[in-house]
Amino acid sequence: KAKPIHYEGLHAEIQLKDANGGIVLAPAPLYVMVTDPSKPEDQARVSKWRYTAEDLAGIINSGQAAISIPLNMAWERSCPQNLDLELHILYHTSDQRILSHRARINLAQSAAPQSMTSAADPAVGASVSVPNAAGTSSASPYSRPVWTPEP
Repeated sequence: KAKPIHYEGLHAEIQLKDANGGIVLAPAPLYVMVTDPSKPEDQARVSKWRYTAEDLAGIINSGQAAISIPLNMAWERSCPQNLDLELHILYHTSDQRILSHRARINLAQSAAPQSMTSAADPAVGASVSVPNAAGTSSASPYSRPVWTPEP
């Protein structure tokens, strides 16, 4: 029996904006982490992915990134049991600033994207979708070579 596709990983569309609200597609280090807020802090991390500037340049130059950076991220170990999670994003700009974003996500929701923009820092936003969350799939769109998890 095929499992719901969210068992494979998470798809996120990361959107970066400049001070004037314009879309920024600039290769720079990007860190994404998913945590489980129901667990103690030392056990909360579900998965963490690190993208280099070269990784993002490859995605941007491939034509996949029109107004946001699409990321298909496979879980480090396995799909978390708790499907109500927190998404954390850190983007390191070329002028040494760190843009951050944190939002709640729910993997059990339908395939409709959950759009989130941080009120504290509207420069970073994310649209997270769980493709076919209610359905099933036998082919995984998630690829591991794009990211390098830290131990």
